[in-house]
Amino acid sequence: MLCDPMIAKAFTAPWFYSCLDLWRYWEDIDVPILVLHGGKSDLLSRDLTTEMRRRNLMASLVRFDDHGHVPPLMDREQVAIVAAFLQP
Repeated sequence: MLCDPMIAKAFTAPWFYSCLDLWRYWEDIDVPILVLHGGKSDLLSRDLTTEMRRRNLMASLVRFDDHGHVPPLMDREQVAIVAAFLQP
């Protein structure tokens, strides 16, 4: 288990998606976005991150295949990605 299963369960409730259209908010973001995706995430799927990138071209997607939901950002490669994104 890579995250608390109750977190993911909250997002599977049918009322959650029928009441909210979160894509419209995502599509309206007009500043650079860095999406860090842990390839082994059981909460955020590869297909969803691909759709996030498709729906907002301001998003840069970096996938860490060997990590769970949130990469720990503990090695130099991971930190360098974030640092480069934050550079003016």
